[in-house]
Parts: sequence; C-alpha cells; structure tokens
Amino acid sequence: MRSWTEQRDVPLHLIRYEDLHANTAAVLREALDFLGTSFDCEEEAQDAIARAVRHADFSRLQQQEKERGFREQWYGAEPTSEKFFRRGRIGDWRHHLSRSHVQCIEDAHGETMKRFGYVLERGRADRCD
Repeated sequence: MRSWTEQRDVPLHLIRYEDLHANTAAVLREALDFLGTSFDCEEEAQDAIARAVRHADFSRLQQQEKERGFREQWYGAEPTSEKFFRRGRIGDWRHHLSRSHVQCIEDAHGETMKRFGYVLERGRADRCD
C-alpha cells in the first residue's frame, strides 16, 4: 500500500471500500473525474453512473456468481466451493478472522490503516499464529 501511496510518478486515486459502499455513485463519479472521463452532458453522466451502480449491485453480482461462477476467483488456483461474493458488508471480516490474526495485521499495518481512516481494534498480539 505504501509503495503506491508514497510514490509520486503515477497519479493515484484511492478508493476505500467503505466509502464506495456508503455512496457508490459519488465515489464512482470522483473516480471518473480523476480519469478525465467526459460526457456530452450531465444527464448522460448521471445515467451512465446509475447504470454502472445497478450492474455492480452486490446482490446482482452474487446472483451472477451463483448462475455462472466467478472466473477471477480461481485465477491461478483450483476452484473452491467458497463464494467470492460472500456478503459485501462493512466489518464482516470480524466473522472470518481470529482475534490473533487481527492483532497481527494491526501490528504490521496499523499506522497505514490509521492514515486511511481505519479505527484499530484494542490490544496487541504477543505473537502471530
């Protein structure tokens, strides 16, 4: 993360999943503006963004995965029965990572996480499992 965010050679536009989840259309619009995307008029821009938001709706992606699978999930690995699009909920990691793993991640990356607005869990791990 730091190698990308601290370099100055390539323009960077950071998108946090939490922000995208909270206001998908606005975050998408900011990304399009950053890329220099132009539209003939504001109505065309709003229509295109609304269409993209609809097509990227999490429940729609889950349904597509159920019907057709998700090819990118298996890139370089054997297919598994685990779903790629599990829930799409903010904070769902708490149901998948042990306390020890969370502490290890925060020990290694806490400063960077705080820099980007993440609130760290309490406590420190004595060792990483």
